[in-house]
Amino acid sequence: MKKPAIRILPVLLAGACSASLANAAVVESPDDVCAPAANPCIVSTLVEVDGAFPLDFGLRTVRVTETGQFQGTLDLSCGAFESVTTGTWMKILDVDGGGFAMITASRGCSLNPALPCMSDTVCADAGAGVCSSGDGGIRLSGRLTGVSSGLALRAAGDVALEGEILQPGISPFPDGGNFTVESAFGSIESAARVDLNSGVNDGYYGGLGFGGSVLLRAAKDVTLREQIAATGGYAEIEIDAGRDIIVLAGILAQGRQGDDSNGGTIDLSAAQDLRIIREAGLVAPQLNITGGTEEFNDYYYGYVSGGAGGYGFFNSGRDLVVGEKVTLLGDSGESSGVTDVTPLSGDWYFEAGEDLSFDATLTARAWGRYGYALHGVSLYGDESVHVGRRGTIATNASRSGDVAVVSSNAGPISIDGRINVKGRKIRYYGYTHGTGGNVSVRGGDVTIKGKIQNGGPSYAGEMRVDACRLRLKAGGRFDGKWGQQYEGTYGSTFYIGESMKTYAGSGIRAKEGAIHRIEYRDAAKPPVLAGLVTPAPTLVVNPGLGGCPVCGNLEIDQDETCDDGNVLDGDGCDSSCVLEP
Repeated sequence: MKKPAIRILPVLLAGACSASLANAAVVESPDDVCAPAANPCIVSTLVEVDGAFPLDFGLRTVRVTETGQFQGTLDLSCGAFESVTTGTWMKILDVDGGGFAMITASRGCSLNPALPCMSDTVCADAGAGVCSSGDGGIRLSGRLTGVSSGLALRAAGDVALEGEILQPGISPFPDGGNFTVESAFGSIESAARVDLNSGVNDGYYGGLGFGGSVLLRAAKDVTLREQIAATGGYAEIEIDAGRDIIVLAGILAQGRQGDDSNGGTIDLSAAQDLRIIREAGLVAPQLNITGGTEEFNDYYYGYVSGGAGGYGFFNSGRDLVVGEKVTLLGDSGESSGVTDVTPLSGDWYFEAGEDLSFDATLTARAWGRYGYALHGVSLYGDESVHVGRRGTIATNASRSGDVAVVSSNAGPISIDGRINVKGRKIRYYGYTHGTGGNVSVRGGDVTIKGKIQNGGPSYAGEMRVDACRLRLKAGGRFDGKWGQQYEGTYGSTFYIGESMKTYAGSGIRAKEGAIHRIEYRDAAKPPVLAGLVTPAPTLVVNPGLGGCPVCGNLEIDQDETCDDGNVLDGDGCDSSCVLEP
């Protein structure tokens, strides 16, 4: 089932007065709110507004105080906007649903401060310099309320949010609302609790709504300090930053319990660093894209039907950090009984332009008779990837998902945590089923101290490593032995450009009859296997594998004739690791 397109805010369509305010004393110009020269314009009483009458305050500041409030629908332009209250500063009303509030805070041009701008292009076209004069910021405290409504905040400067943004779906309008914040030149800091959850349409056979949509986009940084909740299925939450994104709070985009709705999408993209971390003293963030589950009972059967998990996309131009105690939940809903629904797990994609560090707990599991984990999890770091000792990835299902760990530029990879792609055991018409997923690790120097587990009642998936140098440390495991695997057995495959060593206390295991295969480039450097490898591996010299020369590592690599541990000339082995005459 496809989610309907995001609603366009009514202000963009320019229509008639909201029906709820058609007979109210609606202000029609800024002069009805405060004196023309007042700066700031103070809103200290209840002001009835309608988006059909845009309020343009030029580059003045508009400030809503403790006793002030806008009520209705709103299209407001100004030079800065502030709500300084612990109460409700905006109540969005529209009897037809889909009410809206839109606030634009502009700057002035450097050579003509009276000319409003949201971009340098406006000023350049007018020969007025750049868009740098004045505030252009939005600062909110207190509460905004609306049912299935839209809120759009556009600022030239910084945006700071506190309090609550409450736009859930409530009967008869069950869809969660839309929330957009954009800063053309500054940063966004959100410490406001955002509720865009779906509801139930009590008047239409109990119809359920969709989760809402969120867009936070800043030229500089975005910091999330309070939870965004848009549960109910098909939610869309996007955060884009021209510099860094820091996530310190939860992002909930899961399907609704009591409904087999699909999980939503969480899409975070930072031009520099992206950090999802726990701040000292606070609850660690939870990012949730799980599918919902609905239970059915009739005269003959009782069963549950599950929706698919959603999508998580995380992209950084530099470093990407997913810290300790963070949880990322991407399971499917559950199916059982007579249903033939195939509940799919969520998919997680992490891509760092430089280093990726992962220490969180992540699931991409699928539940039920036909539960299918599809893609699973990808961890890509152009320079390096590190899965810490607390990092846990699970893609278990009756057909488990895949996990890929890749350093795109053949940088180092270390896996100290746990990757579990074992197939989950299920019974169907008296037969046992369950298949493991696939694991792929590809990089330069790969070090593994953690556990990679595979297997299944039917068969295990494949585990493969492509590395310049592989070190399987004490305690490290490639374990594909779990389950009966009555339909076939699989071992592990290793492609080694330079060297491989397994240490005492490490292990590579598979079911009897499986084949572990190790292909290595240099016949003079066979694998050193001090750890347990069972069944015994097949060793194959493959000169066609690419080498990875690193001078000064005490190992003679491709194109080297010596390596004395340094890159100095004049000691018999030159700075390029070639014997000197």
